[in-house]
Amino acid sequence: MASTSASATFYTEFQALKADVASALDASNLANASGALGRLRTGLAVARASLPPYDQRSYDLQVKDLETRLAALRADKPKAKFTFAKRSASSTPRTATPPTPPVAPAPAPAAAPAAPALPVTTYTLSSQSHTRLTPDAYTPAPGSSYTLTLSDLTSCVIDLRPSPASTAVLTSLHARDLRDCVVLAPPMAGSAMLSDVTRCVVLVGAQQFRLHTTRDTVVMLYVPSLPVIEGCDGVMVGAYPGSLGDVPAAENQHDQIQDFDWVRGGPSPHWRVLTAEEAAAAETALLATASADADAESTLQSIPCIQSRTS
Repeated sequence: MASTSASATFYTEFQALKADVASALDASNLANASGALGRLRTGLAVARASLPPYDQRSYDLQVKDLETRLAALRADKPKAKFTFAKRSASSTPRTATPPTPPVAPAPAPAAAPAAPALPVTTYTLSSQSHTRLTPDAYTPAPGSSYTLTLSDLTSCVIDLRPSPASTAVLTSLHARDLRDCVVLAPPMAGSAMLSDVTRCVVLVGAQQFRLHTTRDTVVMLYVPSLPVIEGCDGVMVGAYPGSLGDVPAAENQHDQIQDFDWVRGGPSPHWRVLTAEEAAAAETALLATASADADAESTLQSIPCIQSRTS
């Protein structure tokens, strides 16, 4: 049976191993790439029983893509060529002559050292309440890409949007055990996985989105693939507002949620799309929170659909 905690843990492990493979491939290091890919396959095989079917398919596709890249790299490597001289027969005997001393080949140019695999940097914000959290709390290195884990946060505003001068890039987000929080995340090139979220409003953009065991929460979402929920109730979804981030609205699949707990026909009772009025109220509240030091509770109170769920 799939375990949410095990799935979240393996996601981090998978991304680290995948980064090792990608770094070796980028450096054209066949040996390192092959070894890292083997470890990735083994890890996936061990964890498969604890993963939901959707995750299994996603990981399989990512491994297949890396295998294709490795095969292409092998094919591009030049192969040594061997030629065999054919001795011609002659009926006329010849006087033996001493062999010509072989000419020493010119030394091959020294190969450039393989680029070292870049470590995956992961930061964690946890066990805090009634505070405003920003990237200043963990200070990512300039120009770096990083992932972030949020855990055990209560009544916090978590504003993960970078400052105009920042060159660090948040690529994926994991969150669990959030209560009465406001999360402001920029559009990311990776995925977002949230679990055990209660009475929160979340602004997030990601290439893949998973939501587990979440209650009475508004998600303002950008995602170009089908988002997935499991074990949820009272999830209200709207589009990521253009006023808070530059996202291609034409590709957004925020309202095409796949509910793993609803296999019957018809709409799932566990989630719904925000009305235009509700989405506008959520956007206004988020804009106010983003531009001022508003606390989480005042933001939540200004979003009527959350109040109606929890009153």
